[in-house]
Amino acid sequence: MAEWKKVIVSGSVASLAAVSASTGIDVDGRVAATAFYGDGSNITGISGTSDNNFTTVLKNKLDGIEASANVTDTANVTAAGALMDSELTSIANVKALDQSVISGASPTFGTANFTDATNKRLMTDAQETKLNSVESGADVTDATNVAAAGALMDSEMTDLAGVKGVTISTLQPKPSEGAFANGDKTKLDGIDAGAEVNRTDAAIKTSIGTGNGKFVPAAGSAGQFLKHDGTFGTPSYSSGQRTQEEIEDFAGALIATGGTKTGITVTYQDATGDIDFVVASQTDQNFTNADHSKLNGIESNATADQTATEITGLLNDVATYSLGTTGAGTVTVNNGLTVTGDLTVNGTTTTVDTANLNVTDQFINLNDGGSAADGGLVVEGAGTSFGWDNSAGRWAFDAAGATEGQTAITSDAFAAAVVTSDLAAYRKNGNIRVQSGEVYIYVE
Repeated sequence: MAEWKKVIVSGSVASLAAVSASTGIDVDGRVAATAFYGDGSNITGISGTSDNNFTTVLKNKLDGIEASANVTDTANVTAAGALMDSELTSIANVKALDQSVISGASPTFGTANFTDATNKRLMTDAQETKLNSVESGADVTDATNVAAAGALMDSEMTDLAGVKGVTISTLQPKPSEGAFANGDKTKLDGIDAGAEVNRTDAAIKTSIGTGNGKFVPAAGSAGQFLKHDGTFGTPSYSSGQRTQEEIEDFAGALIATGGTKTGITVTYQDATGDIDFVVASQTDQNFTNADHSKLNGIESNATADQTATEITGLLNDVATYSLGTTGAGTVTVNNGLTVTGDLTVNGTTTTVDTANLNVTDQFINLNDGGSAADGGLVVEGAGTSFGWDNSAGRWAFDAAGATEGQTAITSDAFAAAVVTSDLAAYRKNGNIRVQSGEVYIYVE
């Protein structure tokens, strides 16, 4: 069990959960305990002891006997489950039993107590079940019982004489196609007398007929169209409508000859209906799209003859600017560099090639902006590291295998912390607590 273990030093008062020794324990003083274990048979050197010593076995036996135990006490005997004389209605009859009467036994009984002296027999289980199913005062001729059993009573018949006079042989037999169900008569009434379902094509055409009085209109003449009223007629056209050719000729001529066109020629092809646009050839004086893009990239009032002083002054007026190319490249400062403001380095590696590193800050912040994780120092060449093991929640050592750029520490030892109170965060294996003059070590 993980807990603080007391370290016994000179002057300590020890409280031990258990002590085991094969050769004995020498105590110079007093030993106090809540209990001693064993039967005491090997205890020697105690004055006044004999073979009648009160051992653990005897004590356990005595503990199992209630105070003032009395095996003849009525209450104790009753509580133990004994059948008492006071509980029997006829103690003489019970004592006179000479055979078993429990379930499954086969006792023999006499007939002295049966009232039918001529036929003294016991009733079987089957006979008792049958008798129990018969109601008291059962009467098979009782009208109520017969009606309840499902019989058709005379009082329920409207024409009792007619029913009794029916001759089965005179009843109409059920048709072989099936009975005439509800709805069949209604369906039959809806069909016209003499209705046919197998008329010829000629008969059907005669019924349909032609003209407005029939389903199919009469035939029209060439050039006519069927109108909404079922008759045929000739459509009329407005003189203001134009053909596609007329429209194409008008539009083509308007685009090709109308308006002012500079550096471009427009020709209408009447045969195909196409319109051709031809741009005149360009010269070196023409302002192209590429020239326009280049001009947009030059700032207003730009010059190319500034002096070093002017360039420095311009740089000092710029809040933020970059040195070097956006790709590969190195900016070298040949002499001392003093940064009066904050220095921010955005990159993956910062190399400080100096013999001595002096940092005024009292605390170095590692893993800035990140969530809880491992972090620490690596000594290159030795392959060792010292850092925070986040999973263990304590400072740790890595004696071999540490490398530049590692993101986690492989702990093979931990730093022991010394605390003066029982703090949960320091309940780690090997940590030391010194409190109230005593020394404890935490063991997991």
